[in-house]
Amino acid sequence: DWLFLTKRIENFDKRAPWHSGSVPFNVWLGTTCEDQAAFDKRWPILAAIDCRVRFISYEPAIGPVRLGDARPSWIICGGESGANARTMDTQWAYDLKAECEAAGVPFFMKQMTGKKPIPDDLMLREFPLAA
Repeated sequence: DWLFLTKRIENFDKRAPWHSGSVPFNVWLGTTCEDQAAFDKRWPILAAIDCRVRFISYEPAIGPVRLGDARPSWIICGGESGANARTMDTQWAYDLKAECEAAGVPFFMKQMTGKKPIPDDLMLREFPLAA
């Protein structure tokens, strides 16, 4: 399987080697959503593309995200790394993890801000059923 991740999902039909409806079965399509505004803008575009797996890379998490009625195939959650990393509030990850669990959306906790240790009760590394 290939993970195709873009911050600019609105350019998918112009830039990807395939168009909606012709995405190969082994391609998982995802978009980066660092906060609620990005999620609200990018999820509907991704949701409209016909593919087997649609995922959200919630990283770097710089604001909270709520799924609402959205049902992506997978959520990857992570804080920013690097010298000037912006802080991810740990509660944002806990809240999204709980929402994913309630909605049956697989949740993968990738890293905390600056690669600090992931709390044991937040460490969850699930994959979509397509795996």
